[in-house]
Amino acid sequence: MDSLSPQTVSLESETHTTVRVLVGQPAWEASDWDQPNQLYGLANIDRATAWLNSFLEKARETKCNIVVLPELSVPESLIPIIVAWSSQTNALVIGGSHYVQTSSGYISRSPIISSGKQHYVEKIHPAPAEVSPQKGDGLISGKIVTKFTNTPIGTFGVLICSDYLKDDVKSLLPLGELDALFVISFQRDSRKYYKRIDIDVEDHAHGVYVFYANNVLEGGADGRSALFGLTDMLYTDQLASQLGTPEMVPQPLVNLGPKDDFFIVDVDTINRRPATPRTVDTRPNVVLVERGACFAQLPKGVIRNSFVPPDFLGSQMQSTEDRIQAHCRKQIAKHGLNDEEWVKALSSMYFLVALAHDLRLTDTDEYGLLLDNFLSHFRFKHNDTIDLLDDKVLVTPEENQHIRVAMEEEDRSDPYFTATQKTRASSVNMALMHRNYLYGVALGIASRHNSRLMRTIRDSTIQHLIYGRNPTTTDSAGGWHPYRVPWVTARILVSLGLADLSDRPDVTGIDEVIDSGLKSLVTRLDPEGFWRSGVGLWVSNWECTALCLEAFLISDRRKTYRPIIDAVVGHVLARRDEWLSNDPNFLSEESANESLASALVASVVLRLGRSYTLSETLVPLNIRNDLLGYLQNCLEEIEGHHRLSPRQFCTVPQLIAYCASATKD
Repeated sequence: MDSLSPQTVSLESETHTTVRVLVGQPAWEASDWDQPNQLYGLANIDRATAWLNSFLEKARETKCNIVVLPELSVPESLIPIIVAWSSQTNALVIGGSHYVQTSSGYISRSPIISSGKQHYVEKIHPAPAEVSPQKGDGLISGKIVTKFTNTPIGTFGVLICSDYLKDDVKSLLPLGELDALFVISFQRDSRKYYKRIDIDVEDHAHGVYVFYANNVLEGGADGRSALFGLTDMLYTDQLASQLGTPEMVPQPLVNLGPKDDFFIVDVDTINRRPATPRTVDTRPNVVLVERGACFAQLPKGVIRNSFVPPDFLGSQMQSTEDRIQAHCRKQIAKHGLNDEEWVKALSSMYFLVALAHDLRLTDTDEYGLLLDNFLSHFRFKHNDTIDLLDDKVLVTPEENQHIRVAMEEEDRSDPYFTATQKTRASSVNMALMHRNYLYGVALGIASRHNSRLMRTIRDSTIQHLIYGRNPTTTDSAGGWHPYRVPWVTARILVSLGLADLSDRPDVTGIDEVIDSGLKSLVTRLDPEGFWRSGVGLWVSNWECTALCLEAFLISDRRKTYRPIIDAVVGHVLARRDEWLSNDPNFLSEESANESLASALVASVVLRLGRSYTLSETLVPLNIRNDLLGYLQNCLEEIEGHHRLSPRQFCTVPQLIAYCASATKD
């Protein structure tokens, strides 16, 4: 090995009297890992992101000054998340480690991120499993040993796994000058580290805190992350009673048990080696704040809270959003808002009106013509009510029969629907289902334009949807008929969420109906994190799920349903291989429906992510890129296609509308 070079880096921070430290201990499955170039690395980026964000969220909630994560637990691609979080919180993060290729070969390094500024510590001594007899594979030795000064915890060092067992590395820090040492590891037998650390702590003249962070992987890493230090025997015994694995000898001050994945401690940076004998002023220099399982508190599959600065995505993300907006404007410029094919369907006009607002086209003549076309679907009556003109509704008896057949086929293939009489196809009033949907669409259009006629439509549609009888329009369990088809309820809830109801005396009662509708969607949610469409392939489960999520997005009750939103989005993103195709296709009804469903899911998930605060972003960055890329691909695909089948009258306007809403300012 070539000679090592010691260096000192100042973090230019004042040392705190007390520092709060979180040590994270992620648990992995063998399937989470891959071995390119004979070096194991995390292949399951979603799971790594979820672990990272759960630790950062816990640290933010508890106002930690330092976060320590173990060796190989943070892929290099996730470092920007740490940088963003550290910038926001002014905290220090020892961000695990990763492999990086240099001109000489691969080295292992740990990012040390302080108030958003990055530094790196190199691994000097590779483990036997990290070296290879094949040239170009495996790990080479690092060259630089780094000591950090002017930090919140004083002077500290970071050693990666086996480096701690090597005296040549520890002598260059040197250990006797440190106030704290962080040992990050991927170690199957922590006992050898416990023994060495215990000796170093006892021998330290002024007192040192040693934080040991390890992973959990069956057969590969045994966890047992710990804090070693010296404290008065009075407090040692009390801390020992709280140990996660008390059988470990020698005993640390704090360690984690088999069901734990983090601990948080407050450490006194001044009194690192308590004075003897004890006096009336003796106080504990180490306080266990919390120990537990922050990751286990997240629903299965949830990916949440990426801490991302506004400019992180840079020009690539922004240019993708700009291109999507440009494609949307190009399509509307080409067709106009009042395209004779598009306005044949009332639902198509719903999306055209939304587009006019999102693209700021409401002052154009075309927008006025679009609204006039919408009004022509109704007969206005002397008592300020309306009738929806049946001859204007683009639904034929044959189409209703087609939907009925799709339901019956679904009954035969999915026992969920035949489990109760209420959810069977035979119990659905097709005419009422369609009228509920159309009145929901009409309410959404009328709610976007304030005029006397539009208020008449708003009030008449509400009269039908809230108070309709013979037959009753609502369902006894909340939402609207049919219970089997949740996207009908979702579309109505979206329109009610858009409506200004402040002038209505029954606004409180309507709010109660909205609450009941949202609760009914929760009860209809499948345990696997999606909503069944109830109409077979006519509307896919993914499209239905997007519409139901949109209902929660548009309502002002997002905080109330935050756990549901998080859980569903987590499930949806974990299964995105099922719905996110790289090749959108609009040449056939089947492929168009599949592509549209994917675009709707992408749009709603992006909008939900945007609705969260900066420190609570819902969607990981790499997935946001994929979703935006898919929307752009959809718009590029439909350019050049001029003629669409009748069932696609609203496909293109709907697609454009959801793309525009996902990227609007």
